[in-house]
Amino acid sequence: MSQGEYLEKILTISIPTWNRSSLLNELIKQLVRQISENRLENKIEILISNNGSNDDTGILVKSYQKHYIFISYNNNGVNIGARANVLRSMQLATGKFLMVLGDDDRVNENCLAGLVNFLETNNETGLIIDSSKFKKNPVGNKVVIDLSTLLVNFYWHIGNAGVFIVRTSFIKNNLQRHPYEYFSLSWPQTQLLILGLYQNKDLKCYIGNFDIVSEAIHGEVMIYTSYYLWRTLYYDLFMAIESIKHEIDDQYVTASKKYLSDNIKQTFYNILQCGVFLDDEETRQKTARHISENIHLFSSEEKFYLKIINATLRIPSSIAKLISNTFIFSIRGKKGINKKNEFVKSELLKKSKIKNSDNLVVREFHFES
Repeated sequence: MSQGEYLEKILTISIPTWNRSSLLNELIKQLVRQISENRLENKIEILISNNGSNDDTGILVKSYQKHYIFISYNNNGVNIGARANVLRSMQLATGKFLMVLGDDDRVNENCLAGLVNFLETNNETGLIIDSSKFKKNPVGNKVVIDLSTLLVNFYWHIGNAGVFIVRTSFIKNNLQRHPYEYFSLSWPQTQLLILGLYQNKDLKCYIGNFDIVSEAIHGEVMIYTSYYLWRTLYYDLFMAIESIKHEIDDQYVTASKKYLSDNIKQTFYNILQCGVFLDDEETRQKTARHISENIHLFSSEEKFYLKIINATLRIPSSIAKLISNTFIFSIRGKKGINKKNEFVKSELLKKSKIKNSDNLVVREFHFES
């Protein structure tokens, strides 16, 4: 190894976190074991950005830093919001490429060595999308995909934490041009990846089975509501592309919105499932109001489904449940009813945990505005 060969590490793994030291500990253990066993200390940086936690996150990270010099640590001191912490965790990266993991993500054995090798041997890489966990439109071998095709088929997946590896300059260059507040509350990473690819057409986007992230425990620690699903699965994704449309060509805006309209039936089902069977009256009305205030933004087909959601959330819960169960049975049979019941049971259990405990590990996502 020549002197200065690894002045710039090939990959930063950024982990934004808040009050989840137990989850964070499990992820760090997985990462440091792979890095040490594969002698990747000079090629990978782990960067933890603590969003002002009041648990023992800082103590935990510093205990690891005593033994592993490739771990970097940022503490915001106070909670600056989820968006700002995600962006800061990306902006502070020192590697040539960047991967964001949630503290509730888990990685497959020996995935990092293969990823580093790919990045070192494919210098034209701008973005990687790991499709190994996709349920729809699965992609097998690693292939190059253009931005329009990526958006029309995988718009929701692009910025989903843990499935993308991006050239760090994409992030830093755009954060130099815009303040954090310019970006989406839910999907700032999605906007940055799109802008980076658009601005660097000479670099390639790869999609395929990189097998990086194993089964995350996100579903075990996140409280789902109709409002959360409406915002994150639809409205905020719509606004994410809408708010940067003046920086990109129309074809990319059209492709993103086509993805949303093509998937509205599944979104419709997911929102109603939470709204009817899990939400309290206040949350149902909050979702209905937000849809009513913004329904004018959408196409005729989208409005049709959104009006059904709106009307269902406004009728008495007992009637809505009866209608919904009839609808689910007619479309998906007894299997659909059983699957719905299992989901509702697990969500109610999570809600009881958060209600009867000061533990912040299981929590509901709170939008900043």
